[in-house]
Amino acid sequence: MWVANGLGSTVSRVDPGTDAVAATIPAGDGPDALAIASGSVWVADRFASSLTRISGGRNSTASTIPVGGGPVALAAAGGDVWVAAGGA
Repeated sequence: MWVANGLGSTVSRVDPGTDAVAATIPAGDGPDALAIASGSVWVADRFASSLTRISGGRNSTASTIPVGGGPVALAAAGGDVWVAAGGA
């Protein structure tokens, strides 16, 4: 299970069997929304106007992609990630 810590600028992986935090990964300035696709966790960051890809197997940031307008929501299907931006 993954949780966006919007005020903490991180994303945490939680073990659902124990409810313990297994990893905490830096994820920009304000992670708001998460989506899972193609073995990665995608994080919308409205403050940095970016999309961050976290490698689920390595618990580390793999890449950051600028997307204008402050993304606030994500959806994933068929290997694609869709971003809804509030200001663009």
